[in-house]
Amino acid sequence: MKKAKLWIATALLMGILIRPDAAVAGAQRAMRVWCTSVAPALFPFLALMPVLTGPEACAAYNSLLNGVMRRLFHLPGAAATASLIGMIAGSPGGAIAVCRIARSGGLRASEAQRIALAVSGVSPAYLMLGVGFGLYRSMSLGLALAAIQLCIQLALLWLLRGVLPDRADELPALAEAPIRSDGMRGAVESVLVICGYMVLFGAIGAVVASFTGANVGLAVLLTADLPSGLAELAARSFPGKMLIQGVAIGFGGLCIAAQNLDALRGVGVRASEYLAVRGVAAGLFGCVSGVILRAQEANFASEFGKTGLIYAFSLAIACIFAVPGLIFLSRELFLNKEK
Repeated sequence: MKKAKLWIATALLMGILIRPDAAVAGAQRAMRVWCTSVAPALFPFLALMPVLTGPEACAAYNSLLNGVMRRLFHLPGAAATASLIGMIAGSPGGAIAVCRIARSGGLRASEAQRIALAVSGVSPAYLMLGVGFGLYRSMSLGLALAAIQLCIQLALLWLLRGVLPDRADELPALAEAPIRSDGMRGAVESVLVICGYMVLFGAIGAVVASFTGANVGLAVLLTADLPSGLAELAARSFPGKMLIQGVAIGFGGLCIAAQNLDALRGVGVRASEYLAVRGVAAGLFGCVSGVILRAQEANFASEFGKTGLIYAFSLAIACIFAVPGLIFLSRELFLNKEK
């Protein structure tokens, strides 16, 4: 595994040296997207996180959602705070919040893993402000994307209760508070870390895309660095655009995956589990957004023939995208029941 990482890193470095213009252009594009879309959408929310995740807020979440969590998701009251904050914060803040609450609130490792896998999605603030308003000048689109993601996260939280059953594997408690309030300094550091990941993956995605055609390059960019890929996608017009955007948002991209997996090592989340769940989320998000948000494409769909056939094909692709994850989760569920 270590040798494979070394070879991949070497190949990527060679690609950057061969195509330095593409690497610089990709890094600049990622930084522009971060500066104009990601940072303005996330920073105010991250600055308010200490208030939203303070002791008073956690107590309110527990009192409001304790019964719901136990009845629907078979999770203890502490899971209500972890789940809600994870959904609100997005990635990677949600993953960090879930780990901190789990390790100080007595959650079992399997419970923390289930919550983290279900709620590790794109920040709803970015979906509303960065994608909806920033890229399309439509708050209604951003709100719709955030609502779709919330429904999918709740569905995954319910589905995963059979895949990762409860077991006596409590995490060691930490001496710190459930969620440390880092204030303005923490918000600045978090936004800068996100910028670093985006620049790295944006440069790598641009180099890989430079060796392929425009459409394959867009797919590579969406897979590597989601914000840069979504900005490129927003500038194009073709049927199935909302469906492709939904698949990309549901998966989250490798840049966000690297941030989440780094944060979730403390609760034992494996890369295979994370990618399987994100694959299911991508298929669900693509199908739902492709159907519900189809009206958003009415202004250019008439330019193409056989639009219905293209949509049917795109929906089939979205379903296929979820198959590997569903197979993995079904195997885990079967093996757990056998045990």
